Amino acid sequence: MGSTNPLLDEIVNRSKDGILVTDHQFRIIMANPAFCELFGWSADELAGEDARRFPGAAGDDARDAETLLGALRERGSAESVLARRTGKDGQARPVSITAFMVACEPPAMVFVYRSLADEVRAAEELELARHHYMTLAELTPDPVAVYSEGVISFVNTAAVRRFGGKSPEDLIGKPLINFVHPDYRESIKARLRNVIAGSTAGNWLDAVLIDLAGASFEAEVTCTPVRYDGKPASMLIVRDLTDRRTAERRIRQMELHDMLTGLPNRKQFNRLVLEQLREKGRGVLFVLDLDRFKLINDTLGHRIGDRLLMQVAKRLEQLQEQEGIIVSRHGGDEFAVFCAAADEDEAERKVSSLHELLSASYLIDGHELFVTPSIGVAMADFSDRRDVDVEALVRQADAALHVAKEKGRNTVVMYDESISEENYDKIHLIAQLRKAIEKEEFELHYQPRFDIRTGRPVGVEALIRWNNPFIGTVLPNRFIPLAEETGLIVPIGHWVLMTACRQAKRWLDGGLRIPVSVNISGYQFHHDDIVARVQQVLESTGLPPELLNLEVTESLPLIELSAEKLKKIRALGVGISLDDFGTGYSSLNYLRSLPFDVLKIDKSFTQRVVEDEFHSSMVQSIITLTHILGKRVVAEGIEKEEHLRFLQSTGCDEAQGYLLSRPKPPHEVETILQTAGR
Repeated sequence: MGSTNPLLDEIVNRSKDGILVTDHQFRIIMANPAFCELFGWSADELAGEDARRFPGAAGDDARDAETLLGALRERGSAESVLARRTGKDGQARPVSITAFMVACEPPAMVFVYRSLADEVRAAEELELARHHYMTLAELTPDPVAVYSEGVISFVNTAAVRRFGGKSPEDLIGKPLINFVHPDYRESIKARLRNVIAGSTAGNWLDAVLIDLAGASFEAEVTCTPVRYDGKPASMLIVRDLTDRRTAERRIRQMELHDMLTGLPNRKQFNRLVLEQLREKGRGVLFVLDLDRFKLINDTLGHRIGDRLLMQVAKRLEQLQEQEGIIVSRHGGDEFAVFCAAADEDEAERKVSSLHELLSASYLIDGHELFVTPSIGVAMADFSDRRDVDVEALVRQADAALHVAKEKGRNTVVMYDESISEENYDKIHLIAQLRKAIEKEEFELHYQPRFDIRTGRPVGVEALIRWNNPFIGTVLPNRFIPLAEETGLIVPIGHWVLMTACRQAKRWLDGGLRIPVSVNISGYQFHHDDIVARVQQVLESTGLPPELLNLEVTESLPLIELSAEKLKKIRALGVGISLDDFGTGYSSLNYLRSLPFDVLKIDKSFTQRVVEDEFHSSMVQSIITLTHILGKRVVAEGIEKEEHLRFLQSTGCDEAQGYLLSRPKPPHEVETILQTAGR
C-alpha cells in the first residue's frame, strides 16, 4: 500500500500522526504505521475497507463523521474536528481529524488523525487538581482567593463571607486591588508581580483590606504562586487580624494598667515617675492604703470591696488633671501618688488634700462607707539628675506607711532615718533567718496540681516552711521578702531547689513520675548564676529536666532582662511558669517572647469568680488569651466547689488549692499520688 514516490513514502511512514488515504469511494488505499499503532489494525487488514467504518465513530460522534465527509465532498477539504474514534479493541480514542482531497487520477482523499490522549489526560488531571484545590480551599477557615490576569478568578466560601458577599460571583471577575486600602495597594501589587514571576514564594505582608461595604480591617496576606486553569496565578490566603489586634490591645492594657481600676500599675508608675524625676529633679511620693479595708471585704463581700477600690481610683484620677501628678494602684488596697517638683511645704498641702479627698463617704449599693487612709511620704531629691532610684524611693514610702499603720491608722508619716530604728523586729527576724540556714530549720511541703478535667494529679509545687524554736512557724510571705532584701534568698533558694529535685528523684525511683515546681525569685535571677545552678542540681540529683518546672513570680521587675537566662533554662528541658498572674509587673505580652509554658492565675482572681461578674469575666479573658498564645493555665487558690465548677466551664487546664489538697509533707502527698495512679 505504498506510492511510487519513495520520498513521499518516507515522509508518510515517519509521520507521528496517523494518515489514511482513500479513493473517491472511501476505500482505503494506504494507512501509515502511526495510524495502525493508534487504532490497532494492520495495513493489510485495512486495505480495501470502507474508511467510513475504519476507524468507527464512537457514540454521538457518528454525526460529526458525516459532517466531515459532507464538507470533504463539497469543498474538497474539511476543518479539523475533535472526535472520538473506536479502534480494533473497541476502545474510543480522542483525536483531531483533518481531511483534504488530492487532485489526481483517480482522485484520492487524505485523512490525518492526531491523538489527543495526552491532552485529554492532562485536562482531566488539571480538572481533578482544580477540584481538589477547591475542596481544600473550602475546608480552610481563612479566606482564600486566586488572582490571575488582574482579577479575582476564584474565592472560597470564607472569603465570600468575610468580604460581605452573598455568592462567589460578588467577588470573581473584579480587580483584586478594589479590596485593598489605597495605602497598601502598591505594596500588594509589587508582591503579586514578584510571586507570579516566581521570584518569591510563600511570603506574607500585613495590609488593610476593604470589604464590599467599604469597611476596612487589618489582615495578614500570604501570597503563593500557583497555576490556575493552566495559567500562572497567585493564591492569597487572608488571615483576619481583627481578633488578634483586639487581644494585643487588651494585652498591652493589662501589661501597663491595673485590671480592676484601669490606673497605671507598678511597672508603668515607676517608669512615669522616673521620667518626671529625670526632668524635674525632685518630687514627693505618697503611698497609701485604706484602713480596715479587710473588714469591709469580710463583712460586705469582695464585690463591695472592689467597687470601693474603683471609687477610690476615680477620686485619685481627678488629681492627674494637674500637671506632674501620677497615680497608681500597687495592688490590694494600696495606691501611690507622685507629685513632681514638689517641696516639703507642697507635700504637706498635698497630703492634706489627699486625706480630705479620700475620707469623704462612699455610697455603694445602699451602704454608706467611711474609710480613712494611712499615708507614707518620701521626698525625692535628685537635683543632679543622676542615679535616680525609683525603687528606693518606693521602699522609703512603704516603710513610712508601715510605721503609720503601726501608729494606729488614719496617720501620715514622713520617711526619715529614724524609721530604721523602729524596725528592730525586722532586724531580729533577719538574724534568725541567717541562723535558720545553718540550723536547717526549713522543710518543704508539696501541694499537688490537678488536671481540671480528669481530677488526676499532674504535678506538685514545693512550698517552703520555717519552724523557728523561738519565734514559732514563720509564714513565707513574712520572711521571703526579707530574704530577697538581704540576699539570703540565694542560699535558701539553692536549698529549696536541691531538696525538691532530690525528692522528685526519690519518687521517680519508686515508680512515681511526677513533675515538681520550684519558685524562683527575681533576686536569684540577677544575683546568682541561675542557669549553672539549675544544671548543677539536675546533674547532681539525676532528675530528668522535664520533671522540673521553675515558677517565676510576676512581681519580677526586670523580667525582660531575664529573657536570655530563661531561654537557656528552657533549653535544658526545664519548664517555665509565670506565677501569681495579675498581681505585679508582667502580662500576657511576655508569653509571646519568653519561653513560658504555663500561666498561673493568682488566687485573688479565682476566689471571686462566682460572686463577682468582673472577676469572672477577667478570668475567662485571661484563659482565652493565654490559650490563643498556646500556653496552659493553672488556677491557684481553689477553695470552693463553685470555683472549681466555674473554671471547668471556662476551659482552664489545671487547678490548685485547699479544696483539692493542702500542702503536705512528702510522705503524705506521696499517698495522694499513689492513690491517684491506681
